[in-house]
Amino acid sequence: MNENAGESESVSATRLAPVLFAALLSMICFFTSIIIIPQVFSCMAIGAAETGYFLSFISLVAVGAAAMMPRLIARLREYGNLYTAFSCYAAGHFIFSFADNVVFYIAGGVLMSCGFGLSVPLVNHMTVEQSHARVRGRNLAWLSMAIFSGQFLSSFMEIILGCVP
Repeated sequence: MNENAGESESVSATRLAPVLFAALLSMICFFTSIIIIPQVFSCMAIGAAETGYFLSFISLVAVGAAAMMPRLIARLREYGNLYTAFSCYAAGHFIFSFADNVVFYIAGGVLMSCGFGLSVPLVNHMTVEQSHARVRGRNLAWLSMAIFSGQFLSSFMEIILGCVP
């Protein structure tokens, strides 16, 4: 019985690797923008209060995207939904790369929010669904480590970019 338990644990961990990687990348993509936006807004003479309102707006849109996620999963399935989330991240970062006014930042912010809202709740759900009951707690701990590692790794963007004009 111990051999079977070990086998189910390793199969669960193997199946979970893409989910954990998606969680890590999702957090890097999202928090890179969250770290860079205040620097850019400061250079655009946008105050701290307005920057805070904008970041709150991003969070609100992410809640809306997460609310739509179950309907999208019915159409796109889980991995299709993750592809959509990362497409939103890519489009958001693309818009941010050439944005020169707040209108572009709003569009990019909406896309970044959709990426976050469509991916982070989903990887949590996928972790629970793909984990055997005996290892579910451990796998959720791995998910937490992937999420927090993504947040941590995104913090290096400030060092890499230096002062954003």
